[in-house]
Amino acid sequence: MKGGFKHLMSAAVIASMFLAVSSAAFAAEATSPLKVELVSINKTVKPGDKVTLKVKTAPGARCRIEAQDAGILQEFALMDRTADKNGFVTWQWKVKKDYKGDKMPVIVTAASGGKEEKLVTDIKIDSAKAQATSLNVQVLSFEKKTHPGAKVTLKVKTSPGADCKIDIEGMDLTQLPNLRPKTADNKGHVSWTWKVPNDYKADKLPVIVTASKTGQVEKLITSLDVHKKGTM
Repeated sequence: MKGGFKHLMSAAVIASMFLAVSSAAFAAEATSPLKVELVSINKTVKPGDKVTLKVKTAPGARCRIEAQDAGILQEFALMDRTADKNGFVTWQWKVKKDYKGDKMPVIVTAASGGKEEKLVTDIKIDSAKAQATSLNVQVLSFEKKTHPGAKVTLKVKTSPGADCKIDIEGMDLTQLPNLRPKTADNKGHVSWTWKVPNDYKADKLPVIVTASKTGQVEKLITSLDVHKKGTM
């Protein structure tokens, strides 16, 4: 009976240790930050070339990619994917032969455990049109940090009279009137003010501004950090 009691005690100790280790692992997973890291990408391509992008994040994380103006024909190649057991995800797609712009903005979003993180990068487009671009789109003023529910203002400078549009991921329909295309004034200035959604989950808010004039197209890619209220 004593031997049986000892066996029971040993089993109980092992079980409690297993539960402790499992709980610690679960807690660590729940509190550890979700990361998206760029592993490899073609930094410079020509219209018509193929692009391969590889990232690393948490194993099993659900990932989506947005390659601006990639075109309808590339939708299948840019479908959402799940990170493998090592956390790797790879996409390959083709740049349109008539792609306009000096660069292609790319945003990767990883989601796991109720958390989201974004990776913002771009690919340089080597073409005659891109080389002739001289719109010189640049940021004049922009907040570095914000939080859900806050108002944000971006002011840029480009060539006077250039047609400018802004693309911001995760905006709701109520913000569309604030994000309408605009024309740069006689100083080349353009500004937009909008509100970050209250339920915005990601750590970054990617922003893409596209300026066009007389057949030339240039893109500006930037982002700001999003923190919960009280943690900035």
